[in-house]
Amino acid sequence: MDILIYVALCLPAVLMILAGRLIVSVKKDSTMSAHHFTRNYNITSFSKKIIKLFTLTGIVFSIGGFMIYKELFAVGIVLLFVMLLIFAFSFASIYRKS
Repeated sequence: MDILIYVALCLPAVLMILAGRLIVSVKKDSTMSAHHFTRNYNITSFSKKIIKLFTLTGIVFSIGGFMIYKELFAVGIVLLFVMLLIFAFSFASIYRKS
């Protein structure tokens, strides 16, 4: 039973990485269709920042869930809340600059 709980605690990391890849793909497609005349439009900076942000956030969410599971409720909740704030502000900043 514990193994299923540990697998479930890894799901936020996997889902956040997949969401980051999906956002990068959609942004790339929309940029290419809006700027079809540009041959070498560089979107790698945006992609790298988004992938790093989503990967780090997913890992920290998994760690926060693990802390809550191990009965460190206050630390886990604070970690999740702080990471959620950092994620929201960072994502808005990155998306606004692109």
